[in-house]
Parts: sequence; C-alpha cells; structure tokens
Amino acid sequence: MCDPATFTALGMSAAAAETAAGVASVIGTVATIGGTVMSVVGARQQAQAQQDQAQYQAAVARNNQAISERNAADVERRGEEASRKQKLQTRMLIEEQRVGAAAQGFDTTFGSNVDIFGDTAEIGKIEEGVTRENFSREADRIRTVGMNQGAQAGLFETQASSYNPNQVAFTTALAGAGDIAAKWYRNA
Repeated sequence: MCDPATFTALGMSAAAAETAAGVASVIGTVATIGGTVMSVVGARQQAQAQQDQAQYQAAVARNNQAISERNAADVERRGEEASRKQKLQTRMLIEEQRVGAAAQGFDTTFGSNVDIFGDTAEIGKIEEGVTRENFSREADRIRTVGMNQGAQAGLFETQASSYNPNQVAFTTALAGAGDIAAKWYRNA
C-alpha cells in the first residue's frame, strides 16, 4: 500500500507518489511505535493489577488466619468455662443428694449413700471431660481452617512475587521493537 506504484495508479505524479509513499511509511512506523508504547503500558498495568490482587488476597487470607486463631482461643476459653460449670453442677448435685439423704434420716458418712455420692462425682468428672473434649475438638477444627488459610496466603504471596510488571513491560517492548525494526527495514 505504501509503494509509489499504488499512488501513481491513483493518479499522482511519480514525484508526488514517491513523497506520499515516504510519508505513509513514516506514518506507519510512528503508528507502530505508538502501538508498542501503548502495549508496553497496558502489559505493565495488567501485571501490576495481577500482582496487587494476589497481594490483597494474601492479606485477606492472613487476616482470616488470625481471626481463626482468635476464634479457636475463644472456643477453648468457653470450653474451660463450661467444664467449670459442669464441675459446680456436679458438686451441687452431690450436696443435694447429701441433704436429701440426711433429711430422710440416712447416715451420709458410710454405706450406699457414700457410693452414690462417689458415683455422682465420677459421672460428673466424665461429663466434665466430655465437655472439655468437645470444645477442644471444635478449637482444633477452627485452627485447621486457620492453617489452611495461612497456606492459601502463602500461595497468594508466591503468586504475587511471580508477577514482575517491569519484566512484562520490557519483554513487550522488545517484541514491539522487533516489529518496528521489521517495518523500518521493509520500508527502507
């Protein structure tokens, strides 16, 4: 399209066609340079956006990990509190049994009443342990979620470090420079 024969066919004189072909060639090269610059800027911005997004996702995952750890500690605290309440309830039940037996005229210091109090204490200890264990399992489950969130944060951090906006811009510029050089030498 930029050769003088095309312009001559359009009715231009040979000199005007030669000048028009030269101008068209320069315009084409300038447009290629402009396109390359825009491609470099766009590629760098895209790589930067990907890097920023991965860093953001890593920060969110780290925050979620910290929240999970706080939640697990809260579950453990509530488990200890529930265990203490269970212990108090068992003590209260034993005292109610003792008062009830004494009110009916039974001796509460030996015999089957002592066995009943011991059995109640043993059942209370079992319930206390079950309560503590249930809360401990819940805390472990929450901590496992937190560890997974920490691992995900690590993956996002690795992903963010793999994006290099300047390198992407440089390789895009090199590719564009090759196109510009090819066009320049073709028209020279």
